[in-house]
Amino acid sequence: MVVNRIENRVRDYLDGEYSLREENFVPRLYNVHLGKRAYKTKICAFYIDLRNSTDLLFKDGKAISGKVHKAFLNVVSEVIQYYRGEIRDFQGDGVLAFWPANYKSEISSAVRAGFALKWFFKEKLKEYFEPFGGIDYGIGIDWGEIYVLRVGITATDNSNDLVYIGKCVNFAVGIANHLISPNNMGISESVYSNLEEDKIYATKNDQKVNKWEDLEFIWKNKNKKIKTSSWRWSI
Repeated sequence: MVVNRIENRVRDYLDGEYSLREENFVPRLYNVHLGKRAYKTKICAFYIDLRNSTDLLFKDGKAISGKVHKAFLNVVSEVIQYYRGEIRDFQGDGVLAFWPANYKSEISSAVRAGFALKWFFKEKLKEYFEPFGGIDYGIGIDWGEIYVLRVGITATDNSNDLVYIGKCVNFAVGIANHLISPNNMGISESVYSNLEEDKIYATKNDQKVNKWEDLEFIWKNKNKKIKTSSWRWSI
């Protein structure tokens, strides 16, 4: 009976230890089994969210909203892939992507993707989105250790997926949701301290300047410090 099957599965999942495997890459669905197994890895979490999409839907209707969503998400996907990020979730009008975080170069690539997206939406593609009210968005980036588990049931391919459990994922989303233009990209302090120098400093009027500014905001009832930037960087 389904009731007994559900009860037995819950008892099994909540009891005892899970088999834990450490890796240095971002697991895909086929890497992780449905049983009591989990992967542990270090990743850089990148989240970008389109703002005012609900207003666009009610103002201009489903057809226009769909066009803007499709164009926006295509740009985001192309840039993430160009900088070797791995998309793991489309969340309505947002995208969650990961980079391995074993080296500064990998963490820096995630930030480089953010700078490139800012360039695309502010300069290269601005004229295309202006008739629809322009594009407003937030980008959040953090890194840390996560657990990856495969959840759901085995009935069909659409009945199970991976979940990524770790503070860095939630914090990246929190940063993105908080920021507004022109400082609409933010990174955690731990990301900032692990960046390559050219992702931190630029030369302006023959002087070395920092691309980042300090910001504090309330997250999970605590005061959190992050870095934000209004800089852009073309591909």
